[in-house]
This record gives sequence, C-alpha cells and structure tokens, in this order.
Amino acid sequence: MEDLKDQQVDASARVDLTELEKDDFSGLKDLCIKHVPFWASVSRGQIRVKLMAQVLTNRLYRADLMEGDSVLHSLIVKRFNVFGSVINNADTQIETFELLGENDLGPRIFYRFRDVIIQEFIVGNTLERLSLLNLSCLTSMASELARFHKSATAIAPPHWDRNPVVLRTVNTWLPEARKVVEANGNFLDIDGLERKVGEFRAILDAHLKASDSYANKVLFCHNDLYYKNLLNTPHGVRLIDFDYAGFNYVGAEVAKVIDQLDIQYMEDDDDIVEYDVIGVTDEMKAIFAGIYLSEALEKNVLPSDEMVKDFLTSVRIHTLGSALFWSLWGLLMLGQPVSVLNVPQAFYRQYSKLFLKYYDDVLSGLKKDGLV
Repeated sequence: MEDLKDQQVDASARVDLTELEKDDFSGLKDLCIKHVPFWASVSRGQIRVKLMAQVLTNRLYRADLMEGDSVLHSLIVKRFNVFGSVINNADTQIETFELLGENDLGPRIFYRFRDVIIQEFIVGNTLERLSLLNLSCLTSMASELARFHKSATAIAPPHWDRNPVVLRTVNTWLPEARKVVEANGNFLDIDGLERKVGEFRAILDAHLKASDSYANKVLFCHNDLYYKNLLNTPHGVRLIDFDYAGFNYVGAEVAKVIDQLDIQYMEDDDDIVEYDVIGVTDEMKAIFAGIYLSEALEKNVLPSDEMVKDFLTSVRIHTLGSALFWSLWGLLMLGQPVSVLNVPQAFYRQYSKLFLKYYDDVLSGLKKDGLV
C-alpha cells in the first residue's frame, strides 16, 4: 500500500463543510477518489456516504464502495474543529494521528487536511455505557491500554512535550477560561476554580513524593477514554479518536476509564448540575488494575496485591486533576463561536460546573478515607 509520506499532504488547507455535504456528499466523495490509494478509478456513483456521528467537536462520515473490487471497501472521513494552540497544537495533533496509524496503534491515515482526515475503517462497534460493567470487555481494555501506553511511549519522537498534559494545560487554559467566564456574566466562581488548581497541585506534589505507584508514571496517553472512544472489534478493544493524546500520568488516564461520568444535561435550566458515575465495582477495578499492571510490568500481578491497592489509590488522586482538566475544557469550548459547536452553549456551562462538583465530591471521599 502506498505510504502516506509519499503523498502530497496539505496540512494548511481547510475543507468547507457545506462543500463536503452538498449534492449527496459529492465533495466528500471527490476527496476520497482524489486522495485514497486504489480509489482513483472509482466514480461518485459507486460510493455511498452516511453521517455516522456528530459529537461535541467532530463529525464522522463513513464512505463505502457499493460495487467494484478494491482492497479498501470502507473509509472514515473525520471533520474536526481546530481551535488553535490554546486547546491543542494542530500540527502535533495530526502528526500524532499519522504516527499511531503507521504503527497500528490507531486507524491508518490515508490523507489529511488541517481539519479533515481520511482514515482506515476499523470493523467494530463503539462501547456502550454498560460495556464497562462487562468483565470480559473491561479486561480486554486493561490489556490494550497497557500495550498502547508502552508502545506509543516507545515511538514518540523527542520533540513531543513530555510534561504531563494535566499540568501544562491548566496553566495555559486558566487565563483563557477566566475571559470566557467574565464574558458570560461570571456564571461560575473562576477564583474558586483557580484555588482548586493550586490545591490539586499541592495534593499531587505530596502524593508523588510519598508514592512510587505505577499510576504516577508519565507515559503517552489517549487522554479522552470516554466509552465512545473505545471500539469493540473481533480482535479485542481498540482505541480511536486521539484528539487530546499526549504525555500524561497513567493514573489520570485510568481514572477516565474506571470512573466515567454520565452527564444529565438539563436543557431548560443550566443551574441544575447532575451526574452519575458508571458503577464499576471496587472488585472489578482491582481486576482491571491487576491485568493492566501484569501487561505493563510483564509479570503476574494479582488483584489482591498491595501494588494494586497503591495503584488505585493513586488513580483516585489523579481523578482530581482529570476533573479540573475537563471543567476548564468546558469553559474553553463555551468560548468558541456558536457556528463550530454541535451542542448548545448551555451544555458547556453545565459541563464545567459538573466537573467542579465532581472534584469536590472526589476530594471529600479522599479526605474521609484519610488519603489527603
């Protein structure tokens, strides 16, 4: 198959969404015909396109060949919003997509623009809420995550920032978040949020000095392992959508998996902030940690091992940082133009408040258990 590096890549060009979708997705079909190996002789009429998903910041399309003999029968075209370096570095982001795809850690990328990528279609289904309560699925996820962390860290180029995402982003995002809050009537206590950031740093510093848990290692992480970003395939669980990938604490990554939130969006009243934690039991968390550590350390680690207990304690500490990260993310999203958002702005106000509430609830539990 033709290598991506041998193709012309226009990372600076943007693709107009209207042009992609008009006339039965003719623009999207033309992109695939022009830029995908083995589709050069395909006609528009041979391609069927459907919108698979429209999530918070992305649109996903699936393009299928209805007839003809080709090595590639299906593709994913992903349109994602690039908000500038305050959210992410677009060049590094796309470089990440490419490198992971080339090393079979993510979908292979066939062509990219600044805000559109054409990538491999991986056969499988995204996980559902209750998938995390399925022991077989959870154990597969633990093994895959450990393998991903080790492999992605090994291939990451030297120029990628090794500072933990959770620390370097809060520094950058806080001033921007303050501007957004002030522009939206000071609906949130931004001074209180900033105090929580300082509080978390102090808690984390003390914990890192006292604990050598594997959860405190900084490895290359996905950083957004919401269950919809996990794919159940015939060969096990695969990770997809690496928009926020970068070096981070292992504990912050695992916290996102085993303590996922279901957000109750109150469309008529954004002062109502409710969430449910998907109920992965303590026993299942210990099994997850044991399998993850066994894969990561290449030795057998039982769920009853003290190492597992220490690992899960560290994960609870890192949950505080994850909560602050996503609260600030919600504020930055609120500050984006309405035209690029796929959900109402009120959702992001609730989202940010919710993760602040979650931070308080997690900290309360840590204090109750004498861990901070």
